[in-house]
Amino acid sequence: MTAAESSRSRLILGSAAVFAMAWAVARAYVQSITIDEADTYNSFVFRQLYLWWAANNHIVNSTLMYGFTEWLGTSQFTVRLPALLGAALYIAAVYRLCRLLGASIIMTGLSHGIADVLVSFGIDLGRVTSLGDLQSGMEEAERLLAADARGWAPSPFKVTDGPALG
Repeated sequence: MTAAESSRSRLILGSAAVFAMAWAVARAYVQSITIDEADTYNSFVFRQLYLWWAANNHIVNSTLMYGFTEWLGTSQFTVRLPALLGAALYIAAVYRLCRLLGASIIMTGLSHGIADVLVSFGIDLGRVTSLGDLQSGMEEAERLLAADARGWAPSPFKVTDGPALG
C-alpha cells in the first residue's frame, strides 16, 4: 500500500468512525428512554445501589450513569453517556483493527448525495467498492475472501518465518 493509499484509507475509515459516533450521539439525544434504561436508573442509580451485584445490573454502566447524572443532572442524554463512552471505545477499536489488518473498504447503501458530500470533503472514493445494499456487500466480501483463499488475489498479510512453536 502506497503512502497516498494509506492516507486515503485512514481518511475514509476516520470519516466512517466520526459519522458512526455522530449518529450514536444524535440518536442518544433524540430517542426516548427505553424500559431497560429506565429500569437501570430507577432500580440501581436513583436508589444509589449502583454497586449492588444483581443479574440485571451492569456495575460499570450503573456507576458511570450515577457519576454522569450527579455531575451533569438527570436527562435522557446523561443517562446514556456511559453507553456513548462504550460506543466510542468500540469504534476506536474497530478503526485500529481495520488499520492493522489493511482492510479493504466496501461501502453499502451509499446514496449519490452522501457520496457527493464525501467527495466535496476531498475524500477519494476511487479505491472504495460501493454497492447498493448490504446483501450485495456481503456477497462481494465473500467473493473477495474466497478469491484470497484460492490465491487469486494478493493477501494484505505478510507471512514471515518465525520461531517454531511447541
